[in-house]
Amino acid sequence: MPLLPLSRPPGPIWRLLVLIALLAPLPSCAQRDGVVRAQGPGARLVLTEVLRLGSAFGDDAFGRVMDVELGPTGRIYVADDLRWNIVVFDGAGRLLRRVGRRGQGPGEFQRPWNLAVDRNDSLFVWDGALERISVFGPDFRFARSFPAPGRWTVSGFSVRTDGTLLVGAFASGVAGMIHVLNREGRVLRSFGPSADAAGIPAGFASSLLGGSVAESDEGILFSRRSPYELVFHDRTGRRLRSCRGDARWTTPPQTVVRVGNGQEALEWQRFVHSSGAISLGGGYYLNEVLDPGGESTTLDLVRADCALAHRRVHDGVLGFRDRRGDLLAARVGGDVPQVALFRYRIERAVR
Repeated sequence: MPLLPLSRPPGPIWRLLVLIALLAPLPSCAQRDGVVRAQGPGARLVLTEVLRLGSAFGDDAFGRVMDVELGPTGRIYVADDLRWNIVVFDGAGRLLRRVGRRGQGPGEFQRPWNLAVDRNDSLFVWDGALERISVFGPDFRFARSFPAPGRWTVSGFSVRTDGTLLVGAFASGVAGMIHVLNREGRVLRSFGPSADAAGIPAGFASSLLGGSVAESDEGILFSRRSPYELVFHDRTGRRLRSCRGDARWTTPPQTVVRVGNGQEALEWQRFVHSSGAISLGGGYYLNEVLDPGGESTTLDLVRADCALAHRRVHDGVLGFRDRRGDLLAARVGGDVPQVALFRYRIERAVR
């Protein structure tokens, strides 16, 4: 059984791309400041698809999937910004309801882009256009909203066990790209890597800079879009270590901005970049690298000691957004927007 279902049968070109990715030269030994291939027997991530959501014309059809969250009671929450609502399914994939509608009033959305669910199954929705966070109770009723920091490009959003909000976001002039907010939207502290905006027009910075954030075994994990870098912090925000990859694994942001005839354009299809990271437990992390032009996603299984245990290239756009237990939820690219749930395990090689 393949590790990942393919959106179309692999052909000779796809197999060549996989071979190139797997044979790309890597440093020869593990160290604290580099992502390297594990020495000796390694491990691999085995994924088995257990559920697919989203049809072309049915009640479960999506306009565009922006985020996916798995709730503590088994619910699946999907942010659909082209239909201005949150689609809620039960654990078996049955549609429960759509939450919200287009508008600016209480419980309404313009750009519902990021989701977070707390341990009570209350839903937090970050609206990128209205610059606010709306909260819905476990019964789907609108509870309240509060202002969110303006002009932030959010790439990670979760509710921590202490009730505070963990946000990964790039904002011009703000030091650090990891932020902790209270439940009223006030920034308690910002820390982590800063973005290098040199040579990048202000209008493109939000698309090219920043990275994703997730809670990890040790505290907080930040994955920079480009260059390839995983940065680990403890729960107080103290930096522990950085794992950097080969410079060729991602595209420098400055190189995808084209200037001509007095105009600037973003060549997005050329921007190979890290698109998300998730803690898998047991000292393993999944980091994704998206190639928009090649329509492929590289899945890296990285150990806490900065060793690259396994790399696999998926033919198609696949974006893992959340983990709950042994389940991973992902956006699936294609002509029909979909969401897939995978059951995962880490298969360690026998020495």
